[in-house]
Amino acid sequence: MKIGFMGCGRMGEAMIQGMVASKKFKPSDIYVHTLTDERLKYIENTYGVLTRSSNALVAQEVDYIVIAVKPNAYLDVITEILPLLKKHQTIISITPSFTIEKLTLMTKGIPNIVRTIPNTPSMVGYGMTGMSFNEGLDPRIIDDVYSIFISFGACVKIDEKKLNILSTISGSSPAFIMTFMKSLMDYGINMGLTEEVAKTLTVQSFIGTGYMVQSSHLKLEELIDHVCSKGGSTIEGVEALKKIEIEKNIQHAIHQTTIKFDKMNK
Repeated sequence: MKIGFMGCGRMGEAMIQGMVASKKFKPSDIYVHTLTDERLKYIENTYGVLTRSSNALVAQEVDYIVIAVKPNAYLDVITEILPLLKKHQTIISITPSFTIEKLTLMTKGIPNIVRTIPNTPSMVGYGMTGMSFNEGLDPRIIDDVYSIFISFGACVKIDEKKLNILSTISGSSPAFIMTFMKSLMDYGINMGLTEEVAKTLTVQSFIGTGYMVQSSHLKLEELIDHVCSKGGSTIEGVEALKKIEIEKNIQHAIHQTTIKFDKMNK
């Protein structure tokens, strides 16, 4: 199985880094083209993958084509490679901007199309990817696509109509989570901790809490209660958060992401 990347921005590089680090893919099975020679050399030297001077040259050598350019360049890339595409090849989109229906129109009816939404923790092997497939896709292709994305994290198949919710919860949430982490770190620094100590405390608490939630059969409300002691200091903070309706306000804020996603797909 040979995989080609057309474009290699942050998400494309995150995927390549995760695939190579997993050792489930040989660098020699990954082909890349990106706009500048400087960027191309960096990707080649850093990850040992094969680079080509055009998207067309990549398309001629691979089974799976990951279009990793910005949405406004998708049509240009597809127009360049369309005359070269073979029936066995599969197009993988990683942008939230185009539905499978739109991608099918752009590719003049290419039968194998996969729409995915990975997130940036893919670069450290803890990515989360949602994926939707066009109808009638060969199960072998589905298995191959899973093997690509599972190499740098977890992945789930989801109804395309629900990708907007998935994109908010997993695609955008690293930014939301880091915003909360920043608040904790800034508080610690303002109260006299060094930045290093504040970061260690915050990061390890998030990692530990994530594992705790993942491994427990208890509901989140029960786990929260386990952290709080009656009359203790933690419950004071939790009650203060309830007074400012933090859950309602967070859900309102993140829903703006879903609204924007829907606008991008009209």
